[in-house]
Amino acid sequence: PKGRYEVIPNPVDIGIFKRKVTVDKGKERIILFMGRIEWRKGVYDLIQVIPRVVKEIPEALFLFCGDGEVEVALNRIRESGVQRNARV
Repeated sequence: PKGRYEVIPNPVDIGIFKRKVTVDKGKERIILFMGRIEWRKGVYDLIQVIPRVVKEIPEALFLFCGDGEVEVALNRIRESGVQRNARV
């Protein structure tokens, strides 16, 4: 109903973010996780399924953007053997 809500603009200045990962705009199928890298966000579940996805879609590229348990995520990616298809 009119007058019963208020629009609040996004307080994040997206202009301050710069691309740190270079991705060729080709055939890749990009899956992006953006948020704090920690267990409760489901990051490790996503890392766990990367090998199955890559088996079906070899050009899949998983991008993980955020802070938190970055080293743990990198180790899990290495253990899974999918470094070619994942960037943190």
